[in-house]
Amino acid sequence: CAAALKNLEIIERDGLVQRAIHIGGLVSQALHALHRDGLLKEVRGDGGVWAAGLHKQHDAMVVRDLALRNGAIVRGIGADTNAFCPPLVTTDAEIARLMDAYASALHEHVKSVG
Repeated sequence: CAAALKNLEIIERDGLVQRAIHIGGLVSQALHALHRDGLLKEVRGDGGVWAAGLHKQHDAMVVRDLALRNGAIVRGIGADTNAFCPPLVTTDAEIARLMDAYASALHEHVKSVG
């Protein structure tokens, strides 16, 4: 009980809920732009946890690997979904780099498959 209360104290003291909402807004904005451009089938998420649905099965791991080569760690979930859950200490600039690397990976993949 004491450990749980200490965790809640830290979450409140450091504004971690607000930070999760802020980070989520940055990720959401970037993913929705990619969706509007037709590169993603769907975008879903809340707070600091987001997922990008890709158009074709088995694309998730390919895009994940391309993003990693571009310097971004993105999770592949299933055959057609990439997931994002950046640490709450991630800066806005780091989020921008993550999303730029992911966008580059998507563009590269789309270009390679036609």
